[in-house]
Amino acid sequence: MTRQKKLKTLVARQLLDLSPLTQEFPDIVTWGVDCNHAIWVVLGCKSKTQGKHHELRCSPVYGGDGNSFIQICRIKDDQVRRVSITEPEIRLSFIQPTATGFLLADCRCFSDGDKVEANAVQYDWDGEEVKRLILGDGIEDLRTTPDGSIWAAYFDEGMFSGELPEIGCIGTPGLVCFNSDGEVHPDYDSREIGGFYIGVPYAANVVGDNSVWVYHYSKFPIEHFDERNRKSWEYGIGGANGLAVDEDRVLLYADYEKQHRLRIVQLGSDGKAVVRSEKLLVNESGAYVKTRRSIGVGKNLYILRKKKILVVDEW
Repeated sequence: MTRQKKLKTLVARQLLDLSPLTQEFPDIVTWGVDCNHAIWVVLGCKSKTQGKHHELRCSPVYGGDGNSFIQICRIKDDQVRRVSITEPEIRLSFIQPTATGFLLADCRCFSDGDKVEANAVQYDWDGEEVKRLILGDGIEDLRTTPDGSIWAAYFDEGMFSGELPEIGCIGTPGLVCFNSDGEVHPDYDSREIGGFYIGVPYAANVVGDNSVWVYHYSKFPIEHFDERNRKSWEYGIGGANGLAVDEDRVLLYADYEKQHRLRIVQLGSDGKAVVRSEKLLVNESGAYVKTRRSIGVGKNLYILRKKKILVVDEW
């Protein structure tokens, strides 16, 4: 009988404790990390809490009901900036920065007969609505970049059945780039550049302007999009929900068997991605860290657990 090799551990250190921010607004509705590694948190206060939705992928259970009060917090270098909004008109799945404030978005997009309802709203730092956008149905991940681009990755319903009146299925390519006005960016429009299509994305990493990494179903390659270029590495192991990138190395978090497994992968010049090591993710107390949603930005992988932001930045 072959003895299974015991895996070493890798520590996710605590970056932030959000508990002090949740005195008045006790619910963590959703959260995000921007390209400059600032942490964004949407806090909420309503009569009925609806569970650990911030730990799930795309679970819009807050807002859009006329009974929600939220506070937006941006945390960077121990500085916190806040603004409160009463009764947001969309349900809340994502938050990302814009040039003058922030973008809130629902992962689902609905239509009432012939009219499609906006599923994203831009606000300024006074809490005033600036613009509404239609970003399509079935958003799995949403990121913005300093140049104003909005990157959206779509899960299967958004790719294959998210048909909207007069708009069609925006998410069909799997990965779509919009400008700040919500128009599909011509440099990343699959209809214009001949096949900018991927499978259902499981994890993404938006490093900055024009640099996006994606790991996707069904053959699970690792792909990089830069300007109009697309480079792909064969990988093949499914189930990861987090992706961090350090030059020619990639960190993939979770698989179908273990949510706390990490794989450090080398990207070869031959187009193959080779696993160099496997580890198990633990916190500073030694407990396994398991979650269904993590956020990769460049080399860092961010995780939210029990009102604590953890980061894996040395691997």
